[in-house]
Amino acid sequence: MIEKTQEIIIDPHFCGPTQSGHGGYTAGIMAGHFEEGAEVTLRRPIPTGRPLKLFSQKTCVRLMDACEEIAIAIPKKVSVGNNRAPNVPFSKAGGDVLCLFSGAPVSEVLCLWDGQRRGRRF
Repeated sequence: MIEKTQEIIIDPHFCGPTQSGHGGYTAGIMAGHFEEGAEVTLRRPIPTGRPLKLFSQKTCVRLMDACEEIAIAIPKKVSVGNNRAPNVPFSKAGGDVLCLFSGAPVSEVLCLWDGQRRGRRF
């Protein structure tokens, strides 16, 4: 089996939770190695600003930091069906709605909603 190796650096700009790279960004890089889509499992916080190794095989892609596996992706066909935005309550502080992921006020972050949200169609 042929294995390709490349070095990648997750720019600190693509940060997620504290001390970690953004999981969605990293998963997208890994899923891009498969034609039909992928299932990505994040095993540890994603280091940013330093070289990581991406090992690509036909059956999986592994993101490694030295000898530690950070994430693994396997090919999986992605189905796009009747998906709706989750009905998740927002937390409020000082009257401003906060992002559940970053904790920043929603007015300062980009929010994308697919489908219906609180009875409205976007």
